[in-house]
Order: sequence, then structure tokens, then C-alpha cells
Amino acid sequence: MKIIAMSAAIGALTLASACATVTRGSTDTVDLISTPSMSIVTAQDVEKKRAAKTCTTPCTLELSRKWSYRVLFEKEGYEVLETFISPQLSGAGATGLAGNILIGGLIGVGVDASTGAMNDLKPNPLSVTLLAISEAVDDAKPEVAETASENAEDIAVEAVVETEETAEEVTETATDLAEEAMDDTASAVEDAAEAAVDAAEATADEAMDGPVELTPPSDS
Repeated sequence: MKIIAMSAAIGALTLASACATVTRGSTDTVDLISTPSMSIVTAQDVEKKRAAKTCTTPCTLELSRKWSYRVLFEKEGYEVLETFISPQLSGAGATGLAGNILIGGLIGVGVDASTGAMNDLKPNPLSVTLLAISEAVDDAKPEVAETASENAEDIAVEAVVETEETAEEVTETATDLAEEAMDDTASAVEDAAEAAVDAAEATADEAMDGPVELTPPSDS
């Protein structure tokens, strides 16, 4: 009888200590709302340890209180919206945890922690507004136009700089060619003058060194 009574007491203590798991369960019901409605929702735990769950808004999903979820809202003609749901210690869960500690329910604390029963998934309800693709394009137009204008300005500045650099290079090249031509001309004139002087000197030397021929007067 003592053994039976002790077993019953331990069992009661264990059940009482895991009160959050018993009273709240290990899953939470999350309400999912979108504007516009009829969006396909996909909820996948971020660690991908469970199969993804889907529904069409407005709808609800039963999700584990233990995991964080990546949630996608998809609808044709609208941008895909990504958001997250995360477990947070709830007021009821904290109360259950305090009750476990007060009655010495270490086993219950472990059970509640392992199941996530002390948590609520937040935000709940999860309500989102989808952005139409046309609106996304319209919103992007000013930014695209500004970027295009900045790019055009940059290209124009680069073109001016390149033109100035090209003109400077052409001018330098022309100046170098002109200087080379002048140097070549001056050298040619100098060489021609030296050759003329040498020829004149040679002619003069020959005239001075050669015999003087006298022509006799004519008898007639």
C-alpha cells in the first residue's frame, strides 16, 4: 500500500508540475490575415526540422510553440512578402513555470521547456498588406530615374575628361612633330650650307693651285 501511495503521489506531482504542457498544449493556433485575401501562406520552421504548413488567407495554422517560423505570403500580381513568427514566454506560461518551481516540480519544468508549452507564438494574429507589382514598379520609377540621371551625368563628365585628355595628347603630339620637323629642317639647311662652303673652298683652292694658261695674240 505504501508503494502504491508513493507512486500515486509521484505521478500526481509530475502531472501537476508539468501544468503548462497539460493545460496549454505544445502547439499554438496562429491567425493569418492578408490584404488582399486569398493569399497562399507557407510557414516553415527556420531550422527546417518540420514539414512546411500552408493555408489560404484568412486562415489559421497549428504551429509548435517551440520553434521560430519563416512565413511567406504569395498572391499572383503581388510581391512575395516574407516575415517571421517567434516563440515568446507568455504570462500563462510564466505562471505555470512559477507553479512548477514552488511545488518543486523540476520534472515539470523540464517537460514544459522541452515542449515549448510556456511560450506563445508572436505576432498573433499575423496581419500583412501585400504590395501590387505595378505599385512596386511605380515606387521604383523615381529611384530608377534618379539613378539613370546620375549615371548619365557621370558618363558626360567622363566623356568631357576623356575629350580634354585626348585634345591635350593631340596637342602635345603635334608640338613634338613640329619641333622634330624644325630640327630636321635646320639640320638640313646647316648641312647644305656646310656643303656649299666646302665646294666653294675647294673651287678656290683649285683655281689658285692650277697653271695659268696664256693665250697668244692673234696675227691677224
